[in-house]
Amino acid sequence: MALVTLSADDVKKVKIVDPGKYALLIEKWEVKPSSKGDGSPVHHISQRIQGGEFDGVPIMSFLSKKMNSQLKLLMQLSAVAGQIVGDAGGQFDTSQLEGKVIGAYVVTGQDQSGDDQNVINRYFPASDL
Repeated sequence: MALVTLSADDVKKVKIVDPGKYALLIEKWEVKPSSKGDGSPVHHISQRIQGGEFDGVPIMSFLSKKMNSQLKLLMQLSAVAGQIVGDAGGQFDTSQLEGKVIGAYVVTGQDQSGDDQNVINRYFPASDL
């Protein structure tokens, strides 16, 4: 017989939260090249729910400018950072959000295998929670 040990953090990694508004801590934001080899950047955002029934549940977001829905999320994040990207375009410093708590609406989506996962539907300032 073999024993498998699962930590509380292991359990939280697969916990599906109820759809709704949550406070999220942006733990880490990295930009890496796409695995498709086309040189396009993908934003890897490590987030964790703060407070309430689902406190500590991690949510990973992988955002690319190639998909409009993900581009909208990046623009929402720039607004939360106080760096509005206008009609002419622009840049924002992602490091301003690392370590900050922001608001997000979380829904249930599916990963590439068809398994349920927590997905960010939109971002907003924590003051709107």
